Amino acid sequence: MLESEWTSRALGRPVIKAFNNIVADSLVHKGLPRGSANRIALPVAGDDSNAKQRVMALIDQIGFDVLDAGPLSDSWRYQPGTPAYCSDPTAQQLPTLLKRANREKAPANRDRAVKMMAKLPADFPPQELVRAARISAGLDSFHVIAPDYPGFGNSDMPDPATYGYTFDKISEVIEAFLKQKSFDRYGLYVQDYGGPVGFRIVGRHPEALEWLIIQNTNAYEVGFTPAWDALRGAMWKNRTPETEKPLSGFLELAGIKSFYLHGAQREELISPDNWNSDFAFMERPNARRVQLDLFYDYRTNVALYPKWQQCLRERQPKTIIFLGTG
Repeated sequence: MLESEWTSRALGRPVIKAFNNIVADSLVHKGLPRGSANRIALPVAGDDSNAKQRVMALIDQIGFDVLDAGPLSDSWRYQPGTPAYCSDPTAQQLPTLLKRANREKAPANRDRAVKMMAKLPADFPPQELVRAARISAGLDSFHVIAPDYPGFGNSDMPDPATYGYTFDKISEVIEAFLKQKSFDRYGLYVQDYGGPVGFRIVGRHPEALEWLIIQNTNAYEVGFTPAWDALRGAMWKNRTPETEKPLSGFLELAGIKSFYLHGAQREELISPDNWNSDFAFMERPNARRVQLDLFYDYRTNVALYPKWQQCLRERQPKTIIFLGTG
């Protein structure tokens, strides 16, 4: 028996179930006149048809479309853990979401959502929760793309003797790729080299950036650890075979493996496939030369840090930062 059914029996009065699947922020700010595009629809369930009609009329008056969701016993279809819960669907979308509800899976879905919400700060924007619910319900599309840069992964690796491997050029390639795929608004998950590539693109098109997730990448010189000394103090000042030599170890199997295991508390949980596949790519002709070219070109990023910092201060995108030793 649902809580609302129990309440109706305990009171000896009809209960009309409404407003339980919309966050207060949407209720206050998202009401629209009848006939408006993308007007949110709310389900209403109950066993007293007259009382239900009065509630449905009230909901329409305050700016929302209404769907008769049947008797009170069917109102589980828009309780926590179901697709219709807090996803702000339209009148066209709501019937499908109600049909997709799975009574057996809903409690587990609800409990996972509660645990996630318990970790969020008190001032977490409520519309971000709605957005997550909409993506989960399949109402909003969220496309994830992760292209390999030229010379990386499965992308082509032109001969570095005739193709300059620089962060400027890589950013131009990725920018052209985004344009080809019609991405003019996006968020960026930038890690390591993704920072200087992504920040260059954002510097040229700051209006495109919606959010950032930053993992171990620099936009401030304070981010340079002693591990960078061989680059900053030697190779960047004078690139020679002698100044390259201390860095070559990073491109061998042991060095690559250390990137994955350094700082890890339980190394057995990290698959050897990570460093073995990376090393296999490193064994391709010219692969080490490509990496050394980028080691050297990394010096060009430092001069751009003030520009990137200014862009971030002005735009202030929603940002999550991960920075660690392992």
